[in-house]
Amino acid sequence: MKKLLILVSLTVFSFSNAIAVTLYDALNQTYQNNIQLNAERENIKASEEDINISKADYKPTLTLSGSKSIESTNKLTNQSGGDATISDVDPFTTSIKLEQTLLDYGRDLTLEKKYYCIRFSKSKIN
Repeated sequence: MKKLLILVSLTVFSFSNAIAVTLYDALNQTYQNNIQLNAERENIKASEEDINISKADYKPTLTLSGSKSIESTNKLTNQSGGDATISDVDPFTTSIKLEQTLLDYGRDLTLEKKYYCIRFSKSKIN
């Protein structure tokens, strides 16, 4: 009898530690841990970044460049072997280039295509 009482009490205590999950929680966990859905969500994020990159093509670009060099002409000689009389050269060049694309039909179509792809992908998930 004592063994039966111990066995029943252990069984009751071991089942009391079980945690019940509601149907809503179970579906929510399944939705969050689904590998295919997670992969599709990551594909959508990558596609949204592609749209941002496509939008950046319409923004102006600015390029700045410059160079500076020093040339020592103390040891220059002319064709007869004598010293040439040229002063030192100190060239300095700069350039600034600003570009803005006003209209490019190919990019418009690519951007629209990416928008439709994202809408389609999101509809597949939902």
